[in-house]
Amino acid sequence: MSQAQPVYVRLAPEEREMLEKLADYLHKLGKIESPTLSDALRVCLHFTVNEILKAIEAERYK
Repeated sequence: MSQAQPVYVRLAPEEREMLEKLADYLHKLGKIESPTLSDALRVCLHFTVNEILKAIEAERYK
């Protein structure tokens, strides 16, 4: 895997609060090692991309 590169994201206070809650929850479930915003965002990105790809494949192979 290539070296991670920093990405900067602006969040509204309520979005940051939601992400902090998600990070804590994912950490308690053992899905991420530490409850950081970056780890929570990374999980969200992987989940979202996988769901989009599934939807694309479902339409293609119906």
